[in-house]
Amino acid sequence: MAKRLLLLPLFALLSWQWALACDACGCSIGGNGIGLLGIYRTNFVGLGWQTVHFQSAPGHGAGSEDYFHTLELSVRYHLSDRFKVLVYQPYRLNHRLNSDGSDQRLDGMSDTRILGSYTVFQNQMLGSQTSLFLEIGAGLKLPVGAYNPHIHDTNLPENFNIGNGSWGYIIQPSLVLTHQKVGIVLNGIYQHHSRTELDYRFGHQLTGQLLFFAEAALNDNLKFIPNAGLTLEQITDDRYANDKPVSGTGGNGTFFSAGLNVKLGNWMIGTAASLPVKQSYSNGEVDAGSRLSAQISFTF
Repeated sequence: MAKRLLLLPLFALLSWQWALACDACGCSIGGNGIGLLGIYRTNFVGLGWQTVHFQSAPGHGAGSEDYFHTLELSVRYHLSDRFKVLVYQPYRLNHRLNSDGSDQRLDGMSDTRILGSYTVFQNQMLGSQTSLFLEIGAGLKLPVGAYNPHIHDTNLPENFNIGNGSWGYIIQPSLVLTHQKVGIVLNGIYQHHSRTELDYRFGHQLTGQLLFFAEAALNDNLKFIPNAGLTLEQITDDRYANDKPVSGTGGNGTFFSAGLNVKLGNWMIGTAASLPVKQSYSNGEVDAGSRLSAQISFTF
C-alpha cells in the first residue's frame, strides 16, 4: 500500500507529460499518452491541461508561431485486479499567430481514445525492498474530432485539424521499478494511423520516457514527489494517397522534463515542464518550444 501511495500522484502527472506530436508545418496530430494512473486498482476521474509551442525556424517560412492547448477528461474503471478500461476525451484549442499580426484559431472536441490494459507483474518483489510493476495496454483512437481535408485552402497545415479523420491503433507498455522511496519509470507508446476518406495518412508515432522520482512525506495524507527525466519521440512522415511523403512533416525530439506531484488524501495534483535538448522537426523547418502540463485527479 505504501508503494501505491508513493506512485499514484506521480502517475497523475505522467498522463500529461507525453507530448503532443505535432508541429507548425504539418506533422501528425498525436494524443497525450495514457500515463500510469492505470497501473493500480483505484478508479479515477481526472482533468488535465497541456500546452505545446512550435515556431518557424530562422530562414524558413513566414515566421508563424503555433500554440496547441489541450484540455482532457480521463476516466478509468477496473474490471478486475488485472484488467482495466480507460477513456480519454480531449478538447483542443489550436492557435496560429502569423508574422503580420493576424491569427487563426480552431477549437473543439478531438478524437476519443479507449484502451484496455493487463497487468503482467503486480508489484513483483525483487528482494526485500524492491518491486517491479509491468503493464501492457492497447486500444483505439476514434475519429470523433472535426477534420477538414481541405484545410490547406486556409493556409493552415494538416495537423491544425481538431481531429485527424481516421482510426488509430495504440500499444503502450509501462514499467515501474521501486526501491524504498525512490524509483524509475519506463514508458512507451506507439500510435498507428489508418488513412482518411481521401487516403491521406498521418505519420505513425513512437514515444519513450524515462523518469526518476522520489517521495517526501509530511504525514500519512500529504506527500510530495519530485521527478525528472527524458522523453524521446519519433514521428514518421505523413503520406499522400499515392504513398509519397508529405514535405515538412515528421521529425524527432528529445526533451528534458521536471515536475512536482502532490497527493492529499484521494486528490492528486501534478505539474511539469519539458524543454527540448535535441530536435529535428519538419526537416528543420520548425523549432519546438517548451511544454507545460498540469492535472488534478480524484481516486475512488
